[in-house]
Amino acid sequence: MPTAPSSTTDEFGGSATLFDPGIELREWIPPTAYPRFVRERKWQMQASTTVRSMKLLFRAGVNAVIVWLTFTYVDGLSFGDDWVGLVFVVVMLAFANAFVRPILKLLALPARIATLGLFTLVINIAIVFAVLWLAEQFDLGLSSDGWQPALIGAVVISILTSIVSTIVKD
Repeated sequence: MPTAPSSTTDEFGGSATLFDPGIELREWIPPTAYPRFVRERKWQMQASTTVRSMKLLFRAGVNAVIVWLTFTYVDGLSFGDDWVGLVFVVVMLAFANAFVRPILKLLALPARIATLGLFTLVINIAIVFAVLWLAEQFDLGLSSDGWQPALIGAVVISILTSIVSTIVKD
């Protein structure tokens, strides 16, 4: 890292500017001397991190409400009033959407191109099916009476979470 200049008198009586290795440049330049865009960029990075965190929490809350409403109003899907189970389902859904969905979308790219993007709905339904199946296997209090209510619930959850993802960008 560059060091701050220091003034000394040379052997001819003139003043010379030398670099003192003991003082770092950050200590030498006051913070107000940094260009304005550097100070604003630091503020923008802090603000964008806060905004991203708030968007993530908002989307998680909205997804929890979507899952709860789906299990409440779709006949054949039942929710056993265990809020911890609902939170685990939302966490599993968020994990699947964050890590599994991009891989599936990449692998299914030819099918998505051929169907003009409609195959993305099939991918979303498959992810919701997998999460519902895992919730039943782990006995989280969510269950379905068959594949038809699970399909309807998966379509509802998929469409509503897609709408939320479109409105609230990352």
